Amino acid sequence: MGNSTSQPDAQSLRTELEKLNRFEQHRFVYLWAQKEHCVLDLFGDFAKERSLVLFRSGNECENWLDTRNNLVYKMNTLMHVGEDIARLLQRVEMFNELFPDSPLTLVGFQLFSETHVCPVFTQPFIDEARFATDEEILLYMEQKGFRPVDNEGNFENNEFMLSDIRPKNVLVSYSGAIVVIDAEVARK
Repeated sequence: MGNSTSQPDAQSLRTELEKLNRFEQHRFVYLWAQKEHCVLDLFGDFAKERSLVLFRSGNECENWLDTRNNLVYKMNTLMHVGEDIARLLQRVEMFNELFPDSPLTLVGFQLFSETHVCPVFTQPFIDEARFATDEEILLYMEQKGFRPVDNEGNFENNEFMLSDIRPKNVLVSYSGAIVVIDAEVARK
């Protein structure tokens, strides 16, 4: 698998994928990523050339640290969206709207087969950060206009439902800024 030479237009791609079922989406992206030179090999040459380091990952993403460029590469396994790439891209758009301090940028795809591809995003790496406390998260989310739904990291406002807003997904930077690095986002 080759290197990414251009950054895909996530919104245009999402529009194309919304017309397809989830199985067709994977085949479409498999061919499209090759044509558009948006294939990444995070388990081979791409990672080696950039000295990427695989590090602590969650359920839905495998993460690599790019210390040269202060980025995290996140390969999303699509497990929380039922393999629906268009749905994930829509959620990422909403995440970026709500949390612009830690935007996810689609940079390409890891291709495993014509029926299994994984989107790869970059996100700024927050150096010298610590995990936020539940109290800090609650205050931050209330300041953003969200109210807690329960004690499980779920929040809502009149437009969005958020989940997994927990200390493992919310950092406090060295300067004291709260930074959400991962969340499940849905419109009401």
